[in-house]
Amino acid sequence: MDVQAVKSSASGVDGKRTMTINPSDVTSVVEQQGSKLGVGTIFGYQTDNSRVKNNLKFLDDTQSTTTREPMAEKPADPSAAKPSPKLGTLMGVYVPCMQNILGAILYLRLSWIVGQAGVGMTLIIVLMCCCTTFLTSLSLSAIATNGAIKAGGPYYLISRALGPEFGGSVGLCFYVGTTIAAALYVLGAVEVIKDSIQDLVIVGASGRGNMTDLEIQCGECQRQNTSDFAVLGIIVLIACTAVVFGGVKYVSKVAPFVLIPVLLSVALIWLGIWTASARDISPSTGITSHWDFSKTFSPAWGADLQCLVLRDDNGKPLFTEDDLPPFDFYQALALYFPSVTGIMAGSNRSGDLRNAQHSIPLGTLAAVLTTSAIYVLTVIFYGGVAERENALGQAFGLKTNYLLSADVSLQATITRIGIIMSSLGAALQSLTGAPRLLQAIANDNLMPILKHFQGTGEPRKPLLLTFIICLGCVATGNINVIAPLITMFFLMCYSAVNLCVLLMDLMREPNWRPRFKYYHMSTALAGLCLCLFIMFSTSFIIAIVACCVVALIYKYIEFQKVKVQWGDGTRGLRYQRARQALLQLEKLTTVHVKNWRPQVLLFAKIQADGEMHQPGLLKFLGELKGARGISIISTAIEGNLITQAHEQMEIERKLRQHRDANHIRGFTQVVMSNDISTALDSLLQTAGLGGFCPNTVVTAWPTSWKTNIKGAERMMQILTSAHAMNMAKILIKGHESWPKSLPKLSTIDIWWVVHDGGLLLLLSIILRKHKKWANCLLRVFVVCNSQDKPDKLAKKISTFLYNMRINARLKVVQLTDEGGISALLPSRGADWGDDAENAKLGSIVPNSMSMMEQSSVYDDLDDTDHGERSRDVSVKRPKPPAAEFRQDVDPKFRTTYAFNQMVRKFSSDAALVLCNLPLPSENKTTEMYMQHLEIMMEAIPHALLVAGQKDEAVITMYS
Repeated sequence: MDVQAVKSSASGVDGKRTMTINPSDVTSVVEQQGSKLGVGTIFGYQTDNSRVKNNLKFLDDTQSTTTREPMAEKPADPSAAKPSPKLGTLMGVYVPCMQNILGAILYLRLSWIVGQAGVGMTLIIVLMCCCTTFLTSLSLSAIATNGAIKAGGPYYLISRALGPEFGGSVGLCFYVGTTIAAALYVLGAVEVIKDSIQDLVIVGASGRGNMTDLEIQCGECQRQNTSDFAVLGIIVLIACTAVVFGGVKYVSKVAPFVLIPVLLSVALIWLGIWTASARDISPSTGITSHWDFSKTFSPAWGADLQCLVLRDDNGKPLFTEDDLPPFDFYQALALYFPSVTGIMAGSNRSGDLRNAQHSIPLGTLAAVLTTSAIYVLTVIFYGGVAERENALGQAFGLKTNYLLSADVSLQATITRIGIIMSSLGAALQSLTGAPRLLQAIANDNLMPILKHFQGTGEPRKPLLLTFIICLGCVATGNINVIAPLITMFFLMCYSAVNLCVLLMDLMREPNWRPRFKYYHMSTALAGLCLCLFIMFSTSFIIAIVACCVVALIYKYIEFQKVKVQWGDGTRGLRYQRARQALLQLEKLTTVHVKNWRPQVLLFAKIQADGEMHQPGLLKFLGELKGARGISIISTAIEGNLITQAHEQMEIERKLRQHRDANHIRGFTQVVMSNDISTALDSLLQTAGLGGFCPNTVVTAWPTSWKTNIKGAERMMQILTSAHAMNMAKILIKGHESWPKSLPKLSTIDIWWVVHDGGLLLLLSIILRKHKKWANCLLRVFVVCNSQDKPDKLAKKISTFLYNMRINARLKVVQLTDEGGISALLPSRGADWGDDAENAKLGSIVPNSMSMMEQSSVYDDLDDTDHGERSRDVSVKRPKPPAAEFRQDVDPKFRTTYAFNQMVRKFSSDAALVLCNLPLPSENKTTEMYMQHLEIMMEAIPHALLVAGQKDEAVITMYS
């Protein structure tokens, strides 16, 4: 064996030894040794090269998603394209996150927020926002370490955890938020440039010196001409886009040179604050010439500190009113929150990281903790060194001096350069991450509208769209307008990340095994609650609009019916809910009559080529969807499962296609057996799960039973076995020509001979919920014998139908007793209606089937009247002439023939006839039983023969 095929390397993350495996070398070794030893035979497999190669391909695929050192023995092919260099934790995650977080708001708006809200309130805002991003970073770290990560960053993580619909909708909003953030950072850089170069005029007069006292008092940026900002912003945006267009390698090279001035400027600001007393600072800036907490800071933290109502100076909220727009705590929160965003900058580059599972948690958390400390300390320092108003009594201190950070700095010029670099660095990171996010969404084919942005490598087309969106935002020239919009988009993404962890932790999926252990369900819940609070408290209307946008994109992706299987958490949640529901149903030993509905097991016949021999069955099943029950389309096929399993799976796949083509929301089941009878019985016994099992069997009338008796034998077996299992039975006649539509004034006729628990009536109600049968008139024909009193029976049944909320025309058909045949019919008796109103009908009418020879009809409605009534009392009509019996009819079927004559007389034009199904008996052969059914339904094109469950009521008068 070539021991060089496997080498041990001491390098690796966390100082652990990692194995470097070359699959091509291992393949040759295993093939040689495996063929000698025959190891596979130990486990019942034949040792072949194809199986070995498949196993090693799995190792190769696994190796491509993890971090391993390249093989020294295998030099790279010089003709092959060199892959893009991978980034580590520092340059790939920590630096981008730092650049995104330390942006314009730290320098341009933080001091102003302190002046407006006070030190105490600002600290609450800062700590709330930092806590939100920290908790979200914990959730992000957990998801990022739960398996290999591809390109797409937060979109990839969310979509694989919550599904394509949720991931696509939130991911697209996050892309828009990141794009708008780039515009925010560009405008921040422009504002510093404009303030630093007082004489820079592009469109109109600008600069602090050209402003009136009123304009200065109302705030410099509130009244400045935004045209210069827009034009200069477009120039800066074009320059940043040009750098990003060169590729991520150029952005990574520029990043250190941008971050160093940023950190240096923060240090200079702090040093300037600490040395304020030793320098001569103009009183007009609002900065005290000494580091005196007793003058600017400590008076704010008096006895009212515990309730956060600060009394004096900088600790007390002093939101501007009158001439300035109203500004409160929640607006300050909305304005500040974008300053802590940027924690996704590292995950946006997940496809460019050397080891994403190691770098994302470490780099993100380090960046969040570092920047949080900078923000908290800066707030305290601002409150200690500056006043709200300057020494001249003007509102030109913390309240309106946006560049107080530069004024207090030890070296203002370097600080201004650092502020500009921080904004440009954050803009570069946003312009780098946003196009990659859009490209990842497009590559998953979730939205056809994004197909033009698909591709690999540098996302040129997505970058162009990102530039256009940024261009529109920069044209506004106002940071205050843009910042609240960014807040919503980022918070939507952060909420989704926390929801992912919360959902996965609640479900305890077997695949949920993150390497990052410093998280908990409670941290994810707290992060989610904070995100939602900030969303809806800062701007309820914008939050609602953002949720509506996400919902619309969600429904759009759902409408596209994207066929992807990512094993996301929403599917796991459905499994959990289904499991709980099944366990609850299992505890219910009986089903209440009000909850009974047909749970259908349909027996279909499908050939190996996928042809459906009984398409009318699926149409009928689709028309039963008003019952809201389960539907299982099943078929039994003959064959050997061991050798023909692929055929069984192929037939089930085609059966699902027929189900989807008929818009049936149900399940499919195919059973293969050497004996068809065994397969049919297996379907009856195994269909469903727990308390979610079928209670009704639907099968087709065997049209060619005279030439092929096998079909009739299988139908008879299904009915007999279903009766033994106490299932309702429905036999469909005319399925081969099942109507697609019906003419006006069509009727559904129920021939009620034997009470079946109300299944005949319930089926008519369910069918009329379908649009095809909705306008059909329902007619009920009740058959009685000569011992019953038709007028009283009609009144009782009318009352019964009324109590059941069923509108129908009622006809009572009474038999004459000339041949003694009527004695075979069940007698309902005078108290039938009283018992019927109590819905205890199972014990009143014997569960047997007999037919009439001759009859008289009691009906108070004209045959041409199609109006619906519910309480029709019948009156006696003259007795019709006796029916002429066919001479070729077997004497034992004369009763069935007479019944057929009556049905044809009254229901020959009916769209559908429902009647009781006579069950097969042991002393009847299949031929005799089919002859019985054939004579009974002769010349009736479409009929449902129904037999209910034993002593089971399915309809009730009670609510």
